[in-house]
Amino acid sequence: MKINNSPTTITSLLICLLIFYSCQYGSTEDAEVKKESKYLTSQISSDYELEYIRANTIKGNENLLMYYEKFIRDLEINNIQFDFPKEVIIELVDLEQLNLNGHMHGRSYGINKPDLVEIYINNKSWNDFNRAQKYRLMYHELSHDILNLPDLDDAPENKQRLMYPAMSKYEYLTMDKFIDMFQNDFEALELKQIKE
Repeated sequence: MKINNSPTTITSLLICLLIFYSCQYGSTEDAEVKKESKYLTSQISSDYELEYIRANTIKGNENLLMYYEKFIRDLEINNIQFDFPKEVIIELVDLEQLNLNGHMHGRSYGINKPDLVEIYINNKSWNDFNRAQKYRLMYHELSHDILNLPDLDDAPENKQRLMYPAMSKYEYLTMDKFIDMFQNDFEALELKQIKE
């Protein structure tokens, strides 16, 4: 077996190793988000990941934009100030194929981008979730992208809040409990906006 030691071959090999390393391990911050399989969402961590997700969306029968429309309606009913995005992308994708070192229910890419809502939902989670869990997941993601809200700490006092990051705690969530959850958070957000 002859090994080619040309600069082109060595450069190609280094680029391949760099790509492999960044895809396999990501940043330290990403590793912290990914280490627990119970977490609801995280933001897209690399351009490679985003391009893969965009290229591998799954066309389903369910109208995911319906959740966006209801979220906007609920913001308006609760007098929450927000910017209307110019582009809304909400798609199902097989996030399991990304080898994210854990199960992620959704990925958000539009936070702090007022013209964009870009959300990708794990198809496996979506198919397993009940109606209330689907609403909670979508309202959580939309709160990232439209209201620029971060995840709360994974602490017991935050469990009944919309931006609580752990979905495993909501296995038996009902629509009534979900409605109470988002209404309480929206009322608090409205009061905060009034004071500002």
